[in-house]
This record gives sequence, structure tokens and C-alpha cells, in this order.
Amino acid sequence: MRIIITLLNIMILLLLPEINNLNAQTSFFWQHPLPTGNQLEAVKFINQQTGIAVGAAGTIMKTSNGGLNWVVQASPIYAFLWDVTYVDINIWIVVGVDVSSGNNGIILRTTNGGTNWSIVQNQSGANYKGVDFPSPNAGYVVGAGTVHKSTDQGATWVLQPTGLGNFYTVDFYDDLIGAAAGTNSLRITTNGGVNWIAQNGVIVFPLDLCAGISCTDPQTVVGVVGSSPSYIIRTTNSGQNWTNYQNFLNLNGEIVRDMEMVNNTGFIVSNNGRILRTTTGGLNWTMDTTFILPFPRGLLFLSVNMLDESTVYLAGAGGAVLKSINSGLNWNYLTGYQSALRSIQFLNVNTGYASGDGGTIFKTTNSGNNWQEINSGFVKNLYSLYFTDVNTGYAAGDSGIVIKTSNGGVNWTAQSSGTDKNLLSIVFTNSNIGYATGGENNNSQGVIIKTTNGGVNWLTQLSGSLLDFTSLYFLNSDTGFAVTTSNLYKTINGGVNWNAVSGVEGYDIYFINSLTGYAMGSNANVYKTTNGGDNWFISSTGYNNAYFSIQFFGEFGIAAGNNGRIMRTTNGGVNWTEIPRITENRLLSIYFTDANTGYIAGYFGAILKTTNGGLSFLQSNNEIIPKSYFLHQNYPNPFNPSTKIKFEVPVNQAGRNSNVKLIVFDTQGKEITRLIDEELSTGVYEVSFDGSLFSSGVYFYRFETDDFIETKKMILIK
Repeated sequence: MRIIITLLNIMILLLLPEINNLNAQTSFFWQHPLPTGNQLEAVKFINQQTGIAVGAAGTIMKTSNGGLNWVVQASPIYAFLWDVTYVDINIWIVVGVDVSSGNNGIILRTTNGGTNWSIVQNQSGANYKGVDFPSPNAGYVVGAGTVHKSTDQGATWVLQPTGLGNFYTVDFYDDLIGAAAGTNSLRITTNGGVNWIAQNGVIVFPLDLCAGISCTDPQTVVGVVGSSPSYIIRTTNSGQNWTNYQNFLNLNGEIVRDMEMVNNTGFIVSNNGRILRTTTGGLNWTMDTTFILPFPRGLLFLSVNMLDESTVYLAGAGGAVLKSINSGLNWNYLTGYQSALRSIQFLNVNTGYASGDGGTIFKTTNSGNNWQEINSGFVKNLYSLYFTDVNTGYAAGDSGIVIKTSNGGVNWTAQSSGTDKNLLSIVFTNSNIGYATGGENNNSQGVIIKTTNGGVNWLTQLSGSLLDFTSLYFLNSDTGFAVTTSNLYKTINGGVNWNAVSGVEGYDIYFINSLTGYAMGSNANVYKTTNGGDNWFISSTGYNNAYFSIQFFGEFGIAAGNNGRIMRTTNGGVNWTEIPRITENRLLSIYFTDANTGYIAGYFGAILKTTNGGLSFLQSNNEIIPKSYFLHQNYPNPFNPSTKIKFEVPVNQAGRNSNVKLIVFDTQGKEITRLIDEELSTGVYEVSFDGSLFSSGVYFYRFETDDFIETKKMILIK
């Protein structure tokens, strides 16, 4: 089945040839964490109630109640957004990099508090990283060798002469006095950027990065420089003299991400969760290690924003925003989640589980609308889980850990696996017989273990060096496959013997029947077998990003991996199409309950869902406002194999987006596919329905909202 949704602007309605303002989106949407798990590079509050955070995948989200609730705002571009600031309560400025172009610097601006954003500048090679507005009449943006200034509240920007420099951060004390810094770059201005004076020799080594800088008074500038070790730079006479404070930050080699100061109070945040605080203008620092974990995951904290000396916000990966109201003595998560989820499985349309780092286990009983975290009682990473029924499940992970539940995840007990190798995959063929494997994370020391009594005992079947096992798949209790990053092993006797098969490798493997299977992920190839795994051939190639999980339904397949990339095929892996991304998080595990409804889990607690097979659609940002809901007759009708369905969505009675469903039924009233099930803004939409997978006959499609329901008939003739 193929679904393409197009939001049409008024040009289409008038049959004019031009289509304007269409931006590719994806029908995958966030289920956890909400509203997003994307990496946040910056957060800024204008007062105690109103703040905006920005980051990867063009993410812009806003709170109007002090961070209790956040709403994702529509970004005009898929970009990496690095910094945000405000001119006033309505005018905000965001800077970043256009991902599609590589390093074009972009400046976004809103004049209505984020309801609408526009691109006011797209500068080739600028790679904008920092922005500051000391007043409405003076704003500065810095990037790769550039400083731009605005004197009209960010509407237009003029390049300033700064000389060479790769700038990362900027801060102004007032309209005239400021500093910009970056990789081996440090400059000061005292005349509003007319002149920028290089501060040579202050940053010690060529690759040292000044990640944060603050002008705390007209003469004092304090910065933090990431190096080995990291150090503080400080001047109290407008740069005539600088002092480097070495060897006292104790960051243990971690990457410094940001620094901000208000008067003499300041904070530094690091990649793996260290928070440093000064009350002496940067002369002395104390460390908060609350968020440091035994297994560092990186990108934990990326930004700090001080509303005042007491109220402080942090932002980082997983859509995380933290807040302190007592100058860092205590911190509370406002939103986000930061542990990786590495495996996901659904037992039926409602009940599903996910497992991940630090013993994390989540459960849903309502199709992922809510995910409840379960206390497993264990802290080791759980790389894989498998449930044999609604009550009985297993999870496996670090150092050979295998745990079991017999009551739907309420309680978990440890089993003796007989190995200390990290287990990456666990599967069961019935209630008693199960297998687990690992190797890729064990310096190539691989192992396959088996149980025949529900995990009471586990016996090693295969072990040794150069066995980079990554995943298991069993067709039945006897026939199974263990894939590695260099080849594959097959058994036809329940693991008594495992025989190597060459010409195939991957991170994951999946069979659609006893003959046809696929493997991919560890290189650019997709491998396929049509004779039960005895021989493999390359069905397609050129996919250079690692894909860690695959699943197929007949000819339809989907794969997910690095940088939030999701691909799909509708012809058995011959051709693949990348779905427009909504995240840069690494995606690790796929589970589809049918060809339409699927879930993907990944880094920083990511759980994405689709209800239409992950197909992409186009959504316009125009201002068409239909007067009422309306469902058009499909055209052509009859059709073979595809037809188009158009519908109109007005502003609903509550003035918000409408909950829209477009569902196709057969003559028995059975739902065969759900084309749309999500919130849509006002506009005219068109859906292309491909009936290639369905038989000839009469079908019905129903358009349903909170305020409107209509059904029409269509005929498929093959």
C-alpha cells in the first residue's frame, strides 16, 4: 500500500500550475518522550513563564507556563538549530545550519511569539552558532568566520569586518561592548562591532574551543575553553590582560558544552552531565555530579540559560530541559528523557514493551499513547527483550544479564546465563525454547546460548573469537540464523550445529517465510536469500548509513538506523526510499504490528510511531482556510491501482488543529488501512491510495473528525 498526502494551496484549487510553500514531512510521530526527544542545543527564557528551546531536526518548542508544558512549533526548515534569543516577548531569533546544504547559516525570526517562523537569512558557508540581542536595536549572530549585526530587531543583517575566525559563542554587555569566541578565536568589540580586536594567545592550542563566554560588566569577560584539560579565561580590563586558570575544572576529559554568568554567579555544563557553579566570578568552581552515570552516553547537557542568579535552565539531548530555582542546589526535569531504548516489541495492537540502558523497561497498554516506566530492579543495559505471551518476557544485555518476568513486567528476576559476554539479541521459539547471542560489543568474542526450560538453565552452544554476533532470527525451534558483521551462521537442528554462511553480513536479519530473508546494516548492501538462507545475493546497495533494524511484510520493508534515518521498500528490497526525518537520534529497533502500524525505538528514549506504513506526505504552510469540513469523491473512480482522495479541514470550533482520521474499509466493514490518524491544521489535503495489495471490489473510505463524519464508496478494478 502506498500513501502520499499533499496539502494543496489555493493555486491548485484554481488549477494554476504553480505550487508554493510545500515542505516535506513524515508520518512518523513522537510517542516518547513528549513533545519531542530531539537533541536541544539551546534554551532561553524571557521571564518566569515564557521560554523557547531549539535543536536538531529543526526543533523549536515553547512553554508559556514555566516549563510545565511544551508545544512544538512548526519550523520552516529541517535544520540543526544552535541558539535562540529574544528581542521582546513576540520577536525571537533562532540561528543554525541548513542540514541539506551542509553548512549554510540560517537565521529564523518570529514576530508573534513563535506561531509563525520565517527564514530571514540563508548565508552560504556561514554555519551560524550563536546569537545575542543586548537591546532591540542591536543584535549579533556569529558563525564560521562571520559576525552579522542587525539594527532592526532581526529583520535584516549586515556582515561586520572581523577578520578570520570560527566563532561559536557571542555575548554582549550592552549595545557596544561584547565578545565573540570559538575555535582558537577570541575577539572583543567596544564600539558595537565597528571594530573587533583579536585577543591573540589567550586560547592556547589551535583546536581549543571556547564553548561559552560572558561579559559580566564593561571590563570583565569570562570564558570556558574545552581542551585537555579545560580551562577558564578571564579579563578585568577589557582584554588588555588575560589570566588562564588551568587544571581546576576537573572535567575528567569531558567536552565542555556551554557557560553562562549573571554578575558573579555562573554555570558550566559538560557532555556527560557535570554541572559546575561559581559565585566568585569564575575564580572558583564547585561540581555537581548528580547526573553522571556509570556508562557515559554523551550530549547530556548542551546549554545553560540563567534568567537570574537563582533561576537556571539546562537543555540537552532527548528533548531534556531541567530547571533550578535555587541557583543549582536542586534540579528538576521539566521535559525529556535521556536513556537509550534498544529494543521494542508489541504483543498485540495495544500492549508493547521497550528496554534499554540502565535497566530501563517501558510498557504501554494503549498502543503507545502512554508509556509507563517499570522499575526492573537492575541497572545494566538491556539490549534486547522478547515476550512469549502477555505475562512472560525476557530481557538480555550487559555482562550476560538475562532477566525474566512472569507477571507482565511488574517484577523481574535474574537468570543464570552462564556467560559474561554482552548479549545483544534474545528470541524464543515457544514458551520454553529460547536463544541469546552477543559478540559485536565484546571485542569479537561471540557466544550463542540456549534454554529449553524457560530460562531456568542456559547452555553455551557456540563461542569463540571473531564472532561479531549482532542479531538472531528463528523460523522455528530448529532452524535459525545468527548474523555477524562479517558473515552469518545457520542451524537446522536447534543449535547443535551452527554452520557459517559467507556472502552476507549485517546488524539485523529478518525472514518473511521459510525461504525469503533479508540482512543489512553493517555495510552499504542489502542482502537477500530466496532459498532459506543457504545462499545470499545483494538485492540493492549504496546505503552508507548504518541501519540497525529491519522488518518486512511481504514486499514491504522498513529499516532504521543512524541519524534518525528510516528507509522503506515496496518491492522486496530492490529499491529503497528514505523517509523525511523527524529526528537525528540513532534508531535501534523496529516493530510493526501490521504493514501500517509500527514503532521505532532509539537513543534518548525515542519511540516513534506510524499508522500508515511510514509513508511521507507534503504539508503546506500557506493560509488557506476552508469554511467547512468536506470530503470529495475519489478520482479516478473506478481505479487501478491508485486513486486520489481530497478533503478539506476548516478551523475547528475550539480554534485548534483537528483530529483527523481517514480510514478505508471493505464491504464487510473491516478496516483495511488507516490513511491518516493525526492532528491536521486547516487546509485542503489530498491522499493517494495505492490498492496494489488488495483485490478487486468495492471499498469505502470514511473521513472523521471530532465534529464531522462522512463516508464515500470507491471501486477497485484490476
